Amino acid sequence: MRKHNIRAVLVMPLFVRQSPLGAAFFNCHGGPRSFSEAEVDFARQLATAASIALENVRLVSEHRQAEDRLAAFNKTLEARVAERTAEAERRAEDLRRLATELTDAEHRERKRLARLLHDDLQQLLLAAKLRLPVLIEGDPSQLEQHVAKIDELLADCMNTSRNLTQELSPPVLEHGSLPEVLDWLGKWFDEKHGLAVRLNTGERTPAASEHIRVFLFDSVRELLFNVVKHSGRMEAQVGLSFPNEAFVVQVEDGGDDFNPEAVEVRLQKPEGFGLLNIRERLEALGGRLEIDKGASGGACFRLFVPADGTEHVQPDPPAKARGLSTVRHARPEVIRILVADDHQVVREGMVGVLNRQKDLEVIGEAADGFQAIEQAATLHPDAVIMDVDMPGMNGIDATREIKRRWEETVVVALSLHEEDSIRRAMEEAGADGYISKHAPAKELVAALRHLCG
Repeated sequence: MRKHNIRAVLVMPLFVRQSPLGAAFFNCHGGPRSFSEAEVDFARQLATAASIALENVRLVSEHRQAEDRLAAFNKTLEARVAERTAEAERRAEDLRRLATELTDAEHRERKRLARLLHDDLQQLLLAAKLRLPVLIEGDPSQLEQHVAKIDELLADCMNTSRNLTQELSPPVLEHGSLPEVLDWLGKWFDEKHGLAVRLNTGERTPAASEHIRVFLFDSVRELLFNVVKHSGRMEAQVGLSFPNEAFVVQVEDGGDDFNPEAVEVRLQKPEGFGLLNIRERLEALGGRLEIDKGASGGACFRLFVPADGTEHVQPDPPAKARGLSTVRHARPEVIRILVADDHQVVREGMVGVLNRQKDLEVIGEAADGFQAIEQAATLHPDAVIMDVDMPGMNGIDATREIKRRWEETVVVALSLHEEDSIRRAMEEAGADGYISKHAPAKELVAALRHLCG
């Protein structure tokens, strides 16, 4: 201090919000002296002013820093909003384009169905109709030949309509398990497109709700169509497993030049429903789609679908499967029959066939499962002929209830569908026999006599 000729120093502390910030020094370059009260008071005021000024500087600095952070946040937010807006606009454009494609696809499908009905079903019906007058006006010796031809034409009509029904909505979707649905789909692709599909399923896959079965059916069908169109190899593998409470379906083709990254890029601006539709629906279900390269270098798609909480483990097959060869009842003199079918024309035809038999008598008719149960409770028939597909309550549920209440009542299932899944569902419900509507009427008559005898 002597070096700078400082003879006296007055130190005033600087406080901000009662916290020490620093100190202000007041130097005297004269001789040694004491500071007067007025000088001390003036120094205190200067220190206070300096404290306020320093606090203002700090506040201004913090305010500018806050403004900078806010500006950066606004910039980031604007970028995110712009990104989300662009994504929303892109999706809206995709939806508009896909809606147009959906309309076109619906029109093409309508034309295909109309052509199928005109070129196949209507022509077969016309051919059968043209032969009807011959039954009256023609040579009686040729009657049996004409009847056989008409029967053949009508059988072709039924096969055509059944194939069309299966394409539109396969019965296995309603009555079959998920492995059965995928197995049916693989066989259909083999039959229609020559695609060899190998199915691998877990030993005990939980039962899936109908909306999951339908979704996976649609998705796997789309992926297998892609195999047919793009892989260059007519073979595919479909795997089904259930890890971590989710269904996992993997579809892998036998190709060797698949590029997952290119597919992901195309999904940003899709040209069709396909994978975009699968991904969107999976996200709605809380699942996800993985796109990968398979072991051979071909495409590999994995669909993860969470279980919806209604699944249960599929029951083991019943210890005693019901069938034509196992059920015996005391033969009544006249077998009293209830016919349940939702089509009146079918019921009328069946009633006519059965009532022509001396030992068979139709005592009632029902148009759905509820009516079948009510009629069974009132009429107590020896046998019920039960159609599988009926509105309200289907034949499977009605059979289960009738066999629960009246175990001795014989139930013969009757259906246009010949899939094993439908037969299995009716047998598990308790049906004693299963007859196809395509079979000759004499098979139904023989089954009733056998089961009730």
